[in-house]
Amino acid sequence: MSYYNCNVSIVQRSKGKSFAGALSYISGNNIKDIRSGKSRYYERNDVWNCKIYCPENTPERMRTLQGLSDTVELAENRKNSQVARSIIFALPKELTFDELERIVDNFAIKNFANSGLIAVAAIHMGKNKKDTSRNNPHAHILVTMRKVDDNGFCKTKDREHNRKDSLNQWRESLEREINRAYERNNMPERVSSKSYKVQGRTDVKPRKRLTRDEWERLNRNGERIDVYREHLEQRKLEKEKKQERMRNFERMF
Repeated sequence: MSYYNCNVSIVQRSKGKSFAGALSYISGNNIKDIRSGKSRYYERNDVWNCKIYCPENTPERMRTLQGLSDTVELAENRKNSQVARSIIFALPKELTFDELERIVDNFAIKNFANSGLIAVAAIHMGKNKKDTSRNNPHAHILVTMRKVDDNGFCKTKDREHNRKDSLNQWRESLEREINRAYERNNMPERVSSKSYKVQGRTDVKPRKRLTRDEWERLNRNGERIDVYREHLEQRKLEKEKKQERMRNFERMF
């Protein structure tokens, strides 16, 4: 069974985030935040491609990164608004980037554009310069919180996708798209969106997802990721033991 990882979160102004900033981060483009007037620019050289997936009735002004950013930011008036859903998932490093692009295309169109939502997807190459066996190709997708009509965004937010059922459907959809890609290339590998516990697998442990800073540090210093993960696990155990000692101490009084 190959590696599967998919995380969904919300881009929230209450946490200091903006759609413009998130869009710049995944695309590597200079995006102006129409609310603050500041430009957001994350320079990066690992973006394989970046696409906008739109429903058919999407107005032309929303079909560019800057135009979409402006429309999203102006549609949300509150300082603590949720401006987008953020989805990050691993892609099979055994496949070509053309196949990875096909996986992302199918996933974004079926789950978002066909449901009236706009999605922006960027594939990051995640190349390890010193050890190609540790490459980490992955995709970032930003999905609008409002559906589109002929005039732009709908007045009310899309609430139906807030349910856990939607998250499970997305995870299962991604599983199908990756496995179909393996099948197209006559490869035996398969992924599963289910946890190891649900699968009944006791021979493997869940992997900790590395942050971008952690990944870049490992690439820069040529460190072994498995050693680093063991270090994190040891720190976690030490923290748990310390908490248990504190609880035992408090029970004495």
